Amino acid sequence: MIKNKSGFLLGEETLKIVIAVISIGFLVYFLGALYYSGFGNKDAKLAKASLEHLVKGINSGLNEIEIYNPEDWIIMNFPQDENYICICEKPNECNLEENCMKPKKQKIIIGGIKIKDPPVVLEIEDNLIKQK
Repeated sequence: MIKNKSGFLLGEETLKIVIAVISIGFLVYFLGALYYSGFGNKDAKLAKASLEHLVKGINSGLNEIEIYNPEDWIIMNFPQDENYICICEKPNECNLEENCMKPKKQKIIIGGIKIKDPPVVLEIEDNLIKQK
């Protein structure tokens, strides 16, 4: 009795190819997700670092502070509590826990300052912060 093994090999090779394609697809998806996961948080991290730099400068008594990042975000007081200074992408979407910090002394920012063409030089006089 002679069996034709070519049909059996065809099924075996097809199964290997299907598994390989699924594995490669999974790897491409995983690498893409890993690559793009850092983009959304980049500006938020820069804003947090700039806010910490600003509040640290205010607390130490500096008269001028340069802010570089993130571009096109706004430096402002928190609308519900002017004791907090915030750096937000949009004024109406500012989150107190994520985007705001409270300096030792209250500082008022009139109207908000847009971070455009960095560095933005902020001048601190008495209880006011304004763009120089």
